[in-house]
Amino acid sequence: MPRGHFEISLYMVGSPIRGPHMDVFLAASSAQLGQRMDAQQMTEDMQQKYPGFPFKAWLSTWLRDDVVLQQTLALLEEAGLAASSK
Repeated sequence: MPRGHFEISLYMVGSPIRGPHMDVFLAASSAQLGQRMDAQQMTEDMQQKYPGFPFKAWLSTWLRDDVVLQQTLALLEEAGLAASSK
């Protein structure tokens, strides 16, 4: 997925519609764009707010390119997403 798609995602997710499904996109986009501290804070916040949400499984339904999915999941894990967040 080209970098521009993540930049567009960050812009679009800035809307008032929020929840675990949108927060994981925001954290993933920040991580992909190298905004490590933002991604870390978002990852910590979303795990506290939504401890049972299957972030990885949900993200995998939207990121169909396996290479991009694995890169994104690795970045999210570096940002603090628990490996158990299936």
